[in-house]
Amino acid sequence: MRAPVAALAGIGASVALVFSTSILPLSLLLRVGHRIPSGDPRLVALATQALSLALVLVVLRVPIRPLLRGLPSRQGIAAAGWLTLGTLVLSALVTSTIVSTGGPEARSGAADILAGWAREFPSTGLAGYFAFYALFVPVFEELLYRALIIGRLLRLLAPWLALVVSTLLFAAGHSSWVLSGLSGLAYGLLYLRFRSLWLCMLSHSAHNLVSSAGATLLAAHLHDIQLPVPMEMNLLSLQLMWTFLAFTCLAMFLRHVFAEMEGGPSTLLLGPCASVRTRATG
Repeated sequence: MRAPVAALAGIGASVALVFSTSILPLSLLLRVGHRIPSGDPRLVALATQALSLALVLVVLRVPIRPLLRGLPSRQGIAAAGWLTLGTLVLSALVTSTIVSTGGPEARSGAADILAGWAREFPSTGLAGYFAFYALFVPVFEELLYRALIIGRLLRLLAPWLALVVSTLLFAAGHSSWVLSGLSGLAYGLLYLRFRSLWLCMLSHSAHNLVSSAGATLLAAHLHDIQLPVPMEMNLLSLQLMWTFLAFTCLAMFLRHVFAEMEGGPSTLLLGPCASVRTRATG
């Protein structure tokens, strides 16, 4: 049994790590922002956070090469694919609701939305927008929450508890707690099962592209081609169908995560000792 004091210290260190790399840099940036040359605000903020994370890696003497070893396996890519497909289906479900209720995204055309994104990133335009969500954010967050937090907590806690702590911290760092928590849980399962940071980054990137851009652009395109009326007539059928498909994708994701594991989920979440206990009591 892990020493409670060491476990609590590990959790406290994880909280401090998130604070020092995600919250503190932004608060300092607000104070000195007027002295920084103008640019894309989100990219500047992320660059500040990345520098803080790099400083933490240097201070803790975390080796980078071992973190980047382990290319995604075929089974891992399949699991990430089902997760991305599930995100796409959920985005379609949200899109149908937005279009039918006439939300802000439904009233805007695709060209207007793209122009708005370009205004958010004045220096880099749409390229900066997609690079931010599809490249920079996944790399930063996977290094922080999966490689550093889960990786270090596994030395002190059972895998399931390390997964819970990382998921809660990941959710706390985002505005949508529930959706972010579910996403963080999925990335944590991928990391625990396949131990490939590349796989988590790719999955995170695909998720961000689908959720942050795909659903909004799809809703706007449906508005452009004046499709909301037919969708309103069959909205309930579409929602039921997409909900079923979303649960199916989630089931396939979990199937690939826990496939070919002796002891099943208990081995992944409780650690290698779980399979030993299973054989001993069998």
